[in-house]
Amino acid sequence: MYTRRQCLLIGIGLGLITISMASDKLTGSHRTIPGAVQGESCVGPVEVMRREHMTMLFHQRDRTMYAGQRDAEHSLTGCLSCHTRKNVRGEYIPVNAPGEFCEECHAYTALKMDCFECHAATPGNAVASTQ
Repeated sequence: MYTRRQCLLIGIGLGLITISMASDKLTGSHRTIPGAVQGESCVGPVEVMRREHMTMLFHQRDRTMYAGQRDAEHSLTGCLSCHTRKNVRGEYIPVNAPGEFCEECHAYTALKMDCFECHAATPGNAVASTQ
């Protein structure tokens, strides 16, 4: 399962997100994140996704890595297919680029995002670029 350190970091991250969401409710403000869902809907309501997306990704990772089960519902590839935008030349902008979908929320909550050290940050790429 998870190490004590991973559990602590997950707990801290979820706590920060919860505090952020509570603050938004009290002040009536909401974060508008670029690259919001381009399809009809996400795999869950916004409130659930804000609170649970890391848990979903961890469970997906465990099912894939340890059980050999590939489930597209909560896969990183599925996320990228809806949450990336294109620039004026029609090229995908990486979701971890400054101001983009993943980076914007992680910067707001001061959480390190290391998914894209190994995974591609745009649809259609099998692996992250090594520039």
